[in-house]
Amino acid sequence: MKTYSISQVSEMYHLPTTTLRYYEDLGLLYDIPRKGNRRAYTQQHLDRLGSICCFKNTGMTLSELQTLFS
Repeated sequence: MKTYSISQVSEMYHLPTTTLRYYEDLGLLYDIPRKGNRRAYTQQHLDRLGSICCFKNTGMTLSELQTLFS
């Protein structure tokens, strides 16, 4: 299974790594495994992040996203 580092995901989605960590803290992204000490995002995480970005672009707040994705 292919995995991506946080810096790769940051580049792909044009988001700072701090935003990705914040989304994890909020529970929008979860169950991100570690390879050693580093996050290892899978395609499933990328698909979810794509949805999050799409909804954010429509003007949804993080609070609304938390409700939607809970």
